[in-house]
Amino acid sequence: MLADARIIKLAMRAAAGFLFVVALLLHAEQLYVMAVMLLVIPFISYLIGGFSTRGIECKRKMSLTCTVHENVRVSLTVRNNSLFPKFNLRVDDRTPRWIRYCGADSSQGLIFQVIGQGETQTLKYSIEPLRRGIHQVGPIRVFGTDPLGLSIRKKIFPTFVDLNVYPYIYPLHPNLLNAATGRGFQDRADAKSRGAGSDFDGVRSYRVGDELRRINWKATARTGNLAVTEYLQGDGSRVCVLLDTNKAAYAGAGQDEDSAMEKAVSIAASFVSGALHSGNSVQLLASNDDVSAMVALHDSAMISVALEHLMRCEPLADQKVESVLLELKHRTPQDVTFVIITPEESDNVELRSLLSSWRSSKSSGEVIIFWLDAKAFRDVYRGTSGRTLRSRAYGSSSRGVAANKTSCGLEIFITPDTDLLDVLQEVKYV
Repeated sequence: MLADARIIKLAMRAAAGFLFVVALLLHAEQLYVMAVMLLVIPFISYLIGGFSTRGIECKRKMSLTCTVHENVRVSLTVRNNSLFPKFNLRVDDRTPRWIRYCGADSSQGLIFQVIGQGETQTLKYSIEPLRRGIHQVGPIRVFGTDPLGLSIRKKIFPTFVDLNVYPYIYPLHPNLLNAATGRGFQDRADAKSRGAGSDFDGVRSYRVGDELRRINWKATARTGNLAVTEYLQGDGSRVCVLLDTNKAAYAGAGQDEDSAMEKAVSIAASFVSGALHSGNSVQLLASNDDVSAMVALHDSAMISVALEHLMRCEPLADQKVESVLLELKHRTPQDVTFVIITPEESDNVELRSLLSSWRSSKSSGEVIIFWLDAKAFRDVYRGTSGRTLRSRAYGSSSRGVAANKTSCGLEIFITPDTDLLDVLQEVKYV
């Protein structure tokens, strides 16, 4: 629209200049008048265009939470409070890098052809987030024009919303955990009960009715909000999900939806969701979190708490995953199944030695470790692999992914080509 207006105005100036030259050569006064009219028309159009966005009000309505690749429907409502009708208004939202318009909806915005005096109209469009995180949508921009389309006027409404995009959750096959624990998840009726048991399970926010003696004053002082210590009792499975967020390990492994970090977060979210839906206790920890205040989750109603935490995770930790595991070893009860997601090299001697010695204890739990091949991810993003990443993490086909049971636990290897749906649903255990 703007480019077309510039071309038209340039053509009118050229025509006016041509008429002036001809008028000088032929001494034709009427040609002077025509040339002046051509020069004045854009100025008059500019004045008229100034009224095209006056008296306009815009409002946006949309969901504030979604998951990666979920279509979000957005409603834009425009009201004309002026005394005159408005024609051909274009309204659009500024969207960040990781949000795209869906289907036939265009980033050029919505066109309101005619809005009468005092009339309100609503049009809808869809957007799709490509990466988890908090993405700001806005401001709303309204573009109006004069009847000739020579003057484009813009009005900005500073209306912003934060779209909370949770990581994508893949369905988790029960056999995946069975392969590591030898027994799988317990039924909901047999799951551990929470309260004043003897086994430490984590720290959570204070709720009305919690016993005052369970307040964790250290976590309360650190966060500024009341926090209580949670314990478990009874017989049931527990899972501790450790997400390695060491910034050095992820360096160069991408930042988009197919990066190593995004795959790692999706694996963590899938395990948390699968365990909680099966009625089991989950402890969630990123390596830049305080181990003493790990997120404790007890039922499927708390999945949103885990997703909120994972949504904000970024590779910012200086601490290596080995040191986190050493601290966890002294804080977690026995017989806990550990799920570790790390971009460390699978031949990391220190980490493998730690896991092997841990599992050699008769009272220790089992371990599932996902090795993300950080070097392969770096090669992809440096362009040395001779290929480009897919547009979606679940869009490839790599059937028959193998997982090896070793002295370190159940080891699964993740590369840029790995389809996480295959891994978490159809993986072959050898």
